[in-house]
Amino acid sequence: MRWLVLFSRRTVLLVTVLLTSLGLTTLALGNWQMRRAEEKRTLAEGREKALAGAGVDIRAEPLSPTAVDGMKGRVSGRFEPSGTIFLDNRTYKGQAGFHVLTPLTPLAGGPPLLILRGWVARDANDRARLPVVDTLQDVVSLDGLLVARLPQSLQLGQPAQPKKTEKIWQYFELDGYAQWLGRPIHPYVLRQMSSTNDRLIREWMHPADAVDKHQAYALQWYSMTAGIVLFGLFAAFRVVKDSSTKSRFKEIV
Repeated sequence: MRWLVLFSRRTVLLVTVLLTSLGLTTLALGNWQMRRAEEKRTLAEGREKALAGAGVDIRAEPLSPTAVDGMKGRVSGRFEPSGTIFLDNRTYKGQAGFHVLTPLTPLAGGPPLLILRGWVARDANDRARLPVVDTLQDVVSLDGLLVARLPQSLQLGQPAQPKKTEKIWQYFELDGYAQWLGRPIHPYVLRQMSSTNDRLIREWMHPADAVDKHQAYALQWYSMTAGIVLFGLFAAFRVVKDSSTKSRFKEIV
């Protein structure tokens, strides 16, 4: 019968190790989500501070993208509709669509500045059909957020450079767009915030929007950790109780 006792002890030890590892893992994941929430909260505070400031004027000489990333920007100029492209796989409230980008020639001179103008729905019946977007031909003055790069979807391998006739893009890089346009551009994008009556939707995601999401995920992981601890305590109690019962039984016998 000693081998049964040994097997039982090994089983208890194995289960203890597994539960401890699982509990530590879920606890670490919860802590990671809380750190992410704090990072997003700090980023949101910095974003609000930047947008409340005076901002920077786009001039002929391009600024350093790292220096202006996340800052408020202002520019006046004319759109170049022929340079408009549509970033695919952008959703708004669950609806598929595009983000519209159009270059703008600043009145101050210098290279074009690419404007992320907003979101537009796609044709549900014809994925290749381009949406009709109103573009003002007069001089416009825009306020927005300067960003060094745009969020991208996961890509497997190096995306091919779009052809000159391609207007719908799956992946976007400033260098690739400059090559497609055929001339240099400012090394950052202005994410438009001001209205130009173009019927595009500009409800941009704010870093603060993700804080509650990360906190909710953290709560889920912490709840799992608590469940594992309670299960472990219950299992330990049963093992101790069963061992005590067996010992008393042997004494009686």
